[in-house]
Amino acid sequence: MSSVRANRSAAAAAAAASIDLTGGPPLRERKKGGGGKRVCVASIDLTEEGRGESSRVCGPRKQRRTRLRTRREARAALKELRTSISLFLQEKASLFVVEGVEENEHSLPGSPLAEAWLAAYTASDKSARLVFHGTAEKNLGAICERSLDPAFRRRQLYGSGEYFGGDAASSLAYCSRKTHSVKMLVFGILTDPSGLAAHAHRGIAGRELLVVNRAEHQLPMAVVTLTPKRTLRFADGTVLASRAPTKG
Repeated sequence: MSSVRANRSAAAAAAAASIDLTGGPPLRERKKGGGGKRVCVASIDLTEEGRGESSRVCGPRKQRRTRLRTRREARAALKELRTSISLFLQEKASLFVVEGVEENEHSLPGSPLAEAWLAAYTASDKSARLVFHGTAEKNLGAICERSLDPAFRRRQLYGSGEYFGGDAASSLAYCSRKTHSVKMLVFGILTDPSGLAAHAHRGIAGRELLVVNRAEHQLPMAVVTLTPKRTLRFADGTVLASRAPTKG
């Protein structure tokens, strides 16, 4: 017993002097506070033979590993959204024939839009989904490059923000309607409560509407070209035919 107590006393004295009992270099003194100072915590494990085994955990290094892991998770979530666009169109654009899908290069990791979205994802509740956004065809290029501009918010019945449809039919009325096809945007949005201003279902068909009021929670991922499976007539008198008109 006396030898065990002696060993413990020696180990405690060595720890106080910041000596690594395993023969490694001395541990730095613990420092608290900001300024980016390194904080190392040493733990000493005493065996029956009195050997001291130390380990160190450095705060900034651990935080850096956590940030890298979180960023990998965000990139994986964005990749999952991108790879699910085809299935999303099958389910949510079932009234249409998908004529084409153009991926937005400005939504790829490394671009300002994607990096802002990824940073927002890491600070959110990690809920994300695909939605549609209808607009005039002349606006598609600018939206793909810079996303939606909050300065254009007007007459917003369901609250301030950008409006998205849960299915293609919900966004159809806002598109430029040609004789037989339309182009609309597919967005990846975050549905974190901090940016989701409204989530409602409208009309007899219960069309899904989502309003997102934080620009970094919105990422334009693709432009899709759709042709209806049956002729559609709109309240303003326009007609969207199910096929291109045949020449007489």
